[in-house]
Amino acid sequence: MMVYADNREHMAPDASMRAFYVAEAGLNHAIAELRSGGDGAIGPTNSPVSFGNGSCHVLSATDGNQVTLVSVAQASGVVRAIEGALSLTTESPYQEAAFGGDGVLSEDAQ
Repeated sequence: MMVYADNREHMAPDASMRAFYVAEAGLNHAIAELRSGGDGAIGPTNSPVSFGNGSCHVLSATDGNQVTLVSVAQASGVVRAIEGALSLTTESPYQEAAFGGDGVLSEDAQ
């Protein structure tokens, strides 16, 4: 009986990390959902989405241009939750980019 308890202690950190990784996968899935025009919510609480050996659901709340995502995951009997706060923007990531074949001269550098 003592060996069983000892094994459970060694398994707990692994199960906790698995649950964390499942929560992280759910959060990344929700961010992809936001980028494709969705609301970021993944799987209802009573019917979570499967990820590997676990499952999770992601709650989404929007306040203006701020979105808060909470991913709640379960793996091997352990539950972990992580939260992500994002700002919605329509700016291009290339707004400050410079492209040039032989070089780029900035007006500020002259």
